[in-house]
Amino acid sequence: MSCAVVDGRVACWGIGDHGRLGDGFEGRALRPVWAPLLTQVVEVSFGNDATFFRLAGGSISVVGPNRGGDFGDGSPDFHTAWTPRPVPQWGSVKQIRGGIPSCALRVDGKVECAGHPRFRSVREDRAAPGPLPVVVEGLQDIASIAAGSGFTCALRKDGAVFCWGMGDSGQLGNGSGEDEARPVRVRSLSPAVEIAAGSETACARLGGGGVWCWGQALSDHEHGRPPNWDFPIFIEGTEDAKQISIGDRVACAVTGTGKILCWGEASYAGQLGDGTSAVRPAEALPVACIDNAVQVSVGDNHSCALLRNGTARCWGSGPYGAIGNGKAEDTPIPSFVFAATDPAPPADRCPANTTFRRTPNKDKPGEVEEACEDASGNREGHFVSRWASGGAMEEGEYVGGKKHGDWLVYYEHGEIASENHFDKGVPVGVWVAYSLHYTFAFATCFDHGEKKWQVTEKREMETRSCP
Repeated sequence: MSCAVVDGRVACWGIGDHGRLGDGFEGRALRPVWAPLLTQVVEVSFGNDATFFRLAGGSISVVGPNRGGDFGDGSPDFHTAWTPRPVPQWGSVKQIRGGIPSCALRVDGKVECAGHPRFRSVREDRAAPGPLPVVVEGLQDIASIAAGSGFTCALRKDGAVFCWGMGDSGQLGNGSGEDEARPVRVRSLSPAVEIAAGSETACARLGGGGVWCWGQALSDHEHGRPPNWDFPIFIEGTEDAKQISIGDRVACAVTGTGKILCWGEASYAGQLGDGTSAVRPAEALPVACIDNAVQVSVGDNHSCALLRNGTARCWGSGPYGAIGNGKAEDTPIPSFVFAATDPAPPADRCPANTTFRRTPNKDKPGEVEEACEDASGNREGHFVSRWASGGAMEEGEYVGGKKHGDWLVYYEHGEIASENHFDKGVPVGVWVAYSLHYTFAFATCFDHGEKKWQVTEKREMETRSCP
């Protein structure tokens, strides 16, 4: 998936399992959609399927699934934030990096982390930070951080780089190949001014010019496990690099002239952006058709660039919509990203002559209301915003609907409520339940609380009478 910050708002596109696009839906978005309820956003970071947002005041909000305490909200249990949920336990931070675990740079120059570290050889009882943010010992005066898959790195203000976590691929840069619960200094590296981390590889841009990388080599994965770079190696062609980013198999840099250089593996999805399927582990060459970039961001198997005119281009793997051009296909050269739209369910879920609307819930801050409204503002149906608060409906609570002939239609977004609520005010009728993306789930006929029949096919429902 991909996201862009536009004047404090966030638009995301791509795969949205567990609501991590921030729009309250699950599935994929082939073009950018705005995340409701978010303003004053200055940074977006992707973690262990969760998406973190840092706001202008330094606070953190998150969407998606909490796996092993990665949210930092104090709970180690799996739960989902379907729309942005504040996590005050992080405090006020200068940088957030979602990962395994998730980490943040505090305003005092210290680093705090939360979640599951996924170490292989280090005892977790002394290595795991847990579901609440914990300060990492031995780090101070930190300028920036970078999070990979099971390891984290920190850049000190004097240019020294430290990493900790999983080290079996050389991603700690100290030559040991061992996991480390505490930060160790990356060896054979001159003072750096920027760091980045991918799945099992990290890179640093040096103050004297050039990019150096360590960890798993960005080479051919199709013919066995790539070799390890136990110590930093120089990436040819990066002398003029001004900003870097790294993903699963590819890394890229923006040059002082606005070009984008990439290196790594493009064997199946064109991730290098030059139209080829080349494998270049340590040689950076230009991406096609871009000479006015100001920033590049590399995902697992795709990349996106922000241009000087404020537009964006993406390339690489696109079956899940990560390119943002409305197509579900790989794109080996940069493609234009469509403008963002407001999220909405399929049009046929609203009755004729009505329009889907999403508005803040005035009675419950942090939640939203959804409804189908006609031109006069009358609502044809009310959609529960269960996903906004993250909780299930309470027993006895039900969604208000509007009677269409003999049918009383109830909509509940994401989770089917208890059938027992139906006799609370409506003695006879059919409850039609919809699940995620307003897909028909089942219909049940009730007569004063007694279930008469239930069907799982919409066509069969239309042939029945109730009671």
